[in-house]
Amino acid sequence: MSEAAKPSDDPRNDAPSDEIQYRSLSMLAVLGLILGLFSLLALVSPVLWVVPLVAIVVSVTALRRIKNDAERSGGRLATIGLLIAVCVGLWAVSYHFSREWYLFHTAKRFADQWLEVVQSGNLQEAHQLHLPYLDRFNDKSKLDEYYDSVVEIEDSVTEFFDAKPLSEFIKHADQGELRYAGRKDHTTFGMSHFLTLKYILAYEDNGPNELVMNIQLERILNYSDGRHYWRIEHVTPEGGLNILQSN
Repeated sequence: MSEAAKPSDDPRNDAPSDEIQYRSLSMLAVLGLILGLFSLLALVSPVLWVVPLVAIVVSVTALRRIKNDAERSGGRLATIGLLIAVCVGLWAVSYHFSREWYLFHTAKRFADQWLEVVQSGNLQEAHQLHLPYLDRFNDKSKLDEYYDSVVEIEDSVTEFFDAKPLSEFIKHADQGELRYAGRKDHTTFGMSHFLTLKYILAYEDNGPNELVMNIQLERILNYSDGRHYWRIEHVTPEGGLNILQSN
């Protein structure tokens, strides 16, 4: 056998013919995963809903580039980032609107009960619901005695209910029909929520009249027992006394 026909002893001849190629990691895929994890911030405020949206855009862009470039890897990272962003984004939106519904629902229930107390003429009891929870006098049977003994509290009642539109509401509440006219606003400050509801009292007084009131309520956390409490912060007019028909 000739030298050329002899099998080679070089071990390189036993290596597989397909070479293992290095594929660089897509930085967009990594960024998409990071943004997907940061999408949890969307649960804090609607302003941060932009985070999962950006994560979705970045992750989809990364997947497209990886598909069109065989030298790029990171498809799994981009997919994970995309799934997290979509799930958290949907969670944040549903959580926000369900919480909004709950807060306005409970605020309206509290405001309705408060207005009933005012209409019944129990102004001292109604004033208690205007005070912070820890400042309230909880023994209703001794409210008269309490208010008579503390001049500042009695003056506070007079000042609160003599101001418009509450003074007009107390004057005409028995003559008309009160209706809820919808939600106005919702803001937060620290652990407190401030919600504004609109009410309209329609009554007859030398013609049809409407008294429009905006009632702002505060929902605050009581750290001593971990529970939330409502209070009527203030009542303001909207356009004052609206006379629909004049003589």
